Amino acid sequence: MLNVLSPSPFTVQPVLMGYNTALIAGILLLVASCFTLNHSLTLLRSGEKAVGTVIMLEKSTDTDNESVTPIFRFTTRSNEEYTFGHIVSTDPPAWDIGEKGTIIYDPANPSQAKLLTYFSVFSETIFCVAFALPLIVFGGGSYIARYIFRVTAGKGERMAVV
Repeated sequence: MLNVLSPSPFTVQPVLMGYNTALIAGILLLVASCFTLNHSLTLLRSGEKAVGTVIMLEKSTDTDNESVTPIFRFTTRSNEEYTFGHIVSTDPPAWDIGEKGTIIYDPANPSQAKLLTYFSVFSETIFCVAFALPLIVFGGGSYIARYIFRVTAGKGERMAVV
């Protein structure tokens, strides 16, 4: 049996290693989400906008279905043309050839353009937070549970962690 009432809350016990790993991974993902959020907000503040036109629908085949990614062409303020594929593939196609959309890009790196939609701009942040929060709750919950067990346990009692 493992003793949860160890003097240091950071003592690594074999059973708790998974909780610690989950907590550390969750914290790292949360930090990464802060960086991606900052990058997205910087792009929104200092990026330039252009109108992009769908010039092609690129087909991609998965194991059991086929989807379509719109390929946009846009012109920067310095009259340079760029193309990029939207991050979302759909079936049926959400875009038609010739349709227009608002593009946002970093003037220093126009090849990293994004379609100006909530999901396109904040998708990295959304995914990092979506994975970080459950890991933090799962990993951090073990420390909270050990604290509660320590407080509620009688003197000299030993508690097992499962």
